[in-house]
Amino acid sequence: MLIDWDNLQICHSRDAPGTELDLQALIALAQSYGTLVSARAYAEWNLLSERLAVYKAGIEPVFAPVMRPENSPREGKSLADTVMVADGVDLLWTVAPDVFVLANFGSAFGPLASSEFTVQDT
Repeated sequence: MLIDWDNLQICHSRDAPGTELDLQALIALAQSYGTLVSARAYAEWNLLSERLAVYKAGIEPVFAPVMRPENSPREGKSLADTVMVADGVDLLWTVAPDVFVLANFGSAFGPLASSEFTVQDT
């Protein structure tokens, strides 16, 4: 399971305002597809409380920096998608999972999510 944490937080705040994100429900959903061999959440992790909550839920917090223009401390482009793709390809070739659970918002993973991959030994 690979999670773009910032996107998950944004969507949760929009869809369920005033409620707390239930990470155990997210894990249970992922486990409904089979054995969960890896659970990672990608963000810059500026808030220690968020990172600890993710870790305590059994999800590995992974640092994904935000590229910011000079002299702009808040605006920028998260590299979570890039780091997730690199980790996903690594998992594909080292673990060869039957299913990827991607928690992300946007079109970045559309081609990946709609593709079938076959890993063959050569």
